[in-house]
Amino acid sequence: MRFTAACLLLALLLATRVEASLRNNFAPQPSTFCQAPGENAVLPSDFHAACKRHSEGERDKLTHAYEVLLKHVAGLMSETDPVNTVVKSFLNALGSRRLTLANGPNEELRKSTMVAAIESGRSAEAMTLYLETRGWEDWRSVVDRIFANPRRHRQHIENLIAFIGMLPAREEQLDYLHHLRGPLVTHQYHEGYLGALFASGARRLVFADDGKTVRNQTDERLLWTTMVDASAGYFKRIFLSGSNLFELVLLDRDFPDAFTMLLPTVVNVTKDDLRYLDAWKMVEVPCEMHRSVSKLMMFEGMILMLQRHFTWDNQNHIHARFLAKRFKDCLPKFGKDAESQKLIKSTKELFGKFANRVTYETLIKPK
Repeated sequence: MRFTAACLLLALLLATRVEASLRNNFAPQPSTFCQAPGENAVLPSDFHAACKRHSEGERDKLTHAYEVLLKHVAGLMSETDPVNTVVKSFLNALGSRRLTLANGPNEELRKSTMVAAIESGRSAEAMTLYLETRGWEDWRSVVDRIFANPRRHRQHIENLIAFIGMLPAREEQLDYLHHLRGPLVTHQYHEGYLGALFASGARRLVFADDGKTVRNQTDERLLWTTMVDASAGYFKRIFLSGSNLFELVLLDRDFPDAFTMLLPTVVNVTKDDLRYLDAWKMVEVPCEMHRSVSKLMMFEGMILMLQRHFTWDNQNHIHARFLAKRFKDCLPKFGKDAESQKLIKSTKELFGKFANRVTYETLIKPK
């Protein structure tokens, strides 16, 4: 299955390159003669005859050029015949030793180069080497080599997750993720943005096309729930405390899909989570997000969290006023697009649910 999928992927890549080459080299050019006259133009009497004459002349030139090109290519090919003879003779002399070389130092070098390409994010080169070295036959070693690297960096794991997402077969991706999960948890890399990227990649494998139906309970528990809980738990502490905020900002900037996927779990704060709460720092968090929509969704989640865990008399008379003023200060940073404007309106309305006769406007008024 993996070999078939790899062959199909390679064929698709080749077909795409050929199609692009043909499109670039044989794009139709506008005619330099027989141009269509205007709607009310009067045609000269020899218009059709001249067009035919020009057309036949151009066709003759093209035919001649084609014949010259074929002759030139044939000459070049004949020049390579002696080289081909020597190469064939050399390969025949190698015989069975070619098989030994295929599994020797040269093959090891190619695999090491492939792993280095994965680590550095050179995805196209890595995929080419993966197909050439039949990497699917020794797929576990790809993960193991990266984690065995004494200079291992989170960026290497990030690029590995991206590479796994490029593999052609769903089963192959699942195998890789299950194998990667072990060292990821052991080194606690899943508590942070790598856990979010892992879960984001596993999502389309674990769930059906509707995004809700679980394909396999074990896959869902190990590859999705475990990673989301660990990553969201980490960012939830940042959300509540306002510390290490740059990590949450970078997640929003560099991986917006993973951020959006994780946000509902991040703002779903339990009573036990409140031990991390530093309200004065927390209200500074939303406006620091990278995207306009992220700032607004964060404000919305924060308002709902405060309304769920506190009452107006118990702290919210302070929280709500401070948060509303921070929202007002952040207004110039919100986008002018329709989605942002809709979220601005709905967020202002949420402020009115803190207590009776309380609105966004009353909260931002000076006392």
